[in-house]
Amino acid sequence: MREIADKKGVTVAQLGLAFILGLSKHVVALQGSTSSERILENLGASDVQLEQDDVDAVQGIVDSFNIQGSRYPAFATATLVRSRLSL
Repeated sequence: MREIADKKGVTVAQLGLAFILGLSKHVVALQGSTSSERILENLGASDVQLEQDDVDAVQGIVDSFNIQGSRYPAFATATLVRSRLSL
């Protein structure tokens, strides 16, 4: 990620947020921060223009991780399904 970020002249955090924000217009990146400087840095992600090569490279990094387990425990998944059915 650092190599791609350096090439773009942005921080790794900005690159990651720009990638997430570019996934869909319906994606909202929730972020936490320990300082106002980091909040301002993160806001800069909205100005990062990613080329398809950049997106493909970041996606390759994401895909290289072996993610295991469920997103939510079974009891939480059942709650999510029930709440969506009541909409």
